[in-house]
Amino acid sequence: METHDKPGAVPVKKDGTPANQIVRPEWLRLPKPGQRCQHSGLCRSYLHTLVRDGKVRTASIRERGAKTGIRLISYDSLMAYIAKHDEAGTQAELQEGGAK
Repeated sequence: METHDKPGAVPVKKDGTPANQIVRPEWLRLPKPGQRCQHSGLCRSYLHTLVRDGKVRTASIRERGAKTGIRLISYDSLMAYIAKHDEAGTQAELQEGGAK
């Protein structure tokens, strides 16, 4: 339940944390087939490619003797990978480098 102290105030939960606080997970589970990652917008197959190529850090949770498990991707490594491909930042660096 959220509470408001006064108009314009940030809603607060019962535990005192802001209701609009963004939660940053440490690990992401691969999205279901046909869906996209809610944090990056990338599709499942592209995330699999990043995992296969070793471009993001992962963890596999599997019970001993089980054939299947859960593949998790590090949120920080995924966001770092995306940031490396930021076109606006790359274009700015190219323009600065070319102006010297």
